[in-house]
Amino acid sequence: MFEVMWTDDIMVEFQYHLRKKNPFLDDAQCGGVRRNLEDTFASGRVRNFTINPDGHYPDIVTLMFIAQPSMRRQTSF
Repeated sequence: MFEVMWTDDIMVEFQYHLRKKNPFLDDAQCGGVRRNLEDTFASGRVRNFTINPDGHYPDIVTLMFIAQPSMRRQTSF
């Protein structure tokens, strides 16, 4: 029903925020979570893509908050 797609940039962002929120996690806790996600969703890795410098890529989180203001209380990043 759903297909998880991710890039290295997405994983870096995820790990940065996980570490920022939990600075005392050891490698197995922080890096291990990333490795488990990568192993579990290996077929969803997106590579060799290009970015159109003329394109407009809105921040999906900002759009989500604009569309659903009530989610601000429920979502924690």
